[in-house]
Amino acid sequence: MVQEANTEQSTLALVAAGMGVALVPSSSVNGCPSGVSILPLDGTLPPWEVTIVWPEHGHGPIMERLLEVAGEFCRVDDA
Repeated sequence: MVQEANTEQSTLALVAAGMGVALVPSSSVNGCPSGVSILPLDGTLPPWEVTIVWPEHGHGPIMERLLEVAGEFCRVDDA
């Protein structure tokens, strides 16, 4: 059985309810419910692919700065 959750909190709740295991960002540890074991992973892990989206007509100075910062830390593919 596969169960999907839209939020980290939902994912942690499913694990706490005994519905399985999950890979979550390390920031999830702060909101981890009791009864859930945590194992930090180290070593080389596969990259996590994320995408920046914005309204077509909302490309202002804040968006320009976000794209600039993202380009400094990530590979950015122009779409």
